[in-house]
Order: sequence, then C-alpha cells, then structure tokens
Amino acid sequence: MGTEVIVMAAANNLTGATVSFNEVAATSVTQISATQIKVLVPLGATSGNLATTNAQGCTVTNTFTVINSVSSTCQGGNVAPDLFISEVTDATTGGLSYIEIYNATGSAINMNGYSIKTYFNGDTLTPNTLALSNFF
Repeated sequence: MGTEVIVMAAANNLTGATVSFNEVAATSVTQISATQIKVLVPLGATSGNLATTNAQGCTVTNTFTVINSVSSTCQGGNVAPDLFISEVTDATTGGLSYIEIYNATGSAINMNGYSIKTYFNGDTLTPNTLALSNFF
C-alpha cells in the first residue's frame, strides 16, 4: 500500500478531515487546501468504502478499489493488468471536471462496451451514462 490518493470536495471544507479505507483509518492525511487533502492508502486497506469525515462530523463515502495485481514490464517498471481510473476531478459550476482512464496494458483497447456512470449531488438512483465507444 502507501499509494497516494487526492480527495477533493466540491463543497464543504476538508480542513481537519479524517479518512478511512473500508474502515481502516489512514494515518497520513496532508492538507493541500480547504477542499483538497492528500492521503496515503494504509496497510491492510481493502476494496470498499472510502469514507471522508470533515471537522464538523459530516461523512461522505465513495467506492474505492485496491489493485493488488501488478505485473512487470520489460523496462523494469510495474504495470496494471487492465484499464483503471487514475484521476477524477469534480469542479464547481462552470469549471472543468474530468475522469482520467489509464491504459498500462501496452496494447490499444477498443472502448466499445465501456461506459462511465456519474451521479449528481449524491443521487444514487439516476445515473448519467456516458458510452465510451468513440474513445480510443
């Protein structure tokens, strides 16, 4: 573990926030700004909920996946065996929001059949679905 994760809030203040990965508390939380913190994934963390609790006691959870499978490349580095989301931003109104998908397979991947579902303001019932069939 020890992977660095940036947690960003579109609203609310993250000053003094705590973070846990599927109920395993993060011991390294660094304040970047009022709306951003840097967290190291703790040993023993497993896939599940990433829970962020601000100083006012408000908790927000997001799904978090721990990638345990790493394979070596011929250059000696490490590579994930599949596509994965490597970065997500959630900007304020009029700002730039994006999702970065990283392909470390060493091969082109046809995105036909892949999609991303987003939810607005905590709504868990009505997703916005973006088909990725036109992306390479």
